[in-house]
Amino acid sequence: MLSAELKAFYMVARLGSITQAAKKLGLSQPTVTTQIRNLESQYSVELFYRGGRRLSVSEEGARLLPMVKVLMQQEADIEFFLRNCGQVQGTLRIAATAPYYILDLVKTFQLAGKRVILANLSELNAALLEAIGANRYAILVRRRSS
Repeated sequence: MLSAELKAFYMVARLGSITQAAKKLGLSQPTVTTQIRNLESQYSVELFYRGGRRLSVSEEGARLLPMVKVLMQQEADIEFFLRNCGQVQGTLRIAATAPYYILDLVKTFQLAGKRVILANLSELNAALLEAIGANRYAILVRRRSS
């Protein structure tokens, strides 16, 4: 697949080593070498100059590199979007008279990587009342009077 071959090219060009690129990609060294050779032979282009154990990016490779860099960034952006599109983003603000009633809820949100701000209603002040009035708290928990 072209994407895997371009990723191999990008990592080798960036790291200057097939061995290091293979480690970074989680592939074997022969696999990375094969991917680069396939890319070069399929498009009849020399992407690297080879001199013994040394490898340097060719002129064509240097021109290709910025395009592949953009492609790799777009792929990372797409993966990030897909991984996070179903998740709620932002901060959950909770005001409670007895915060221990909601500690399990807070823990669940924090374990999911969400930021939780908890205000104790027993310490009411003008700033907290204003925040509650401005709907800056998603949940308001009050202990029921008996």
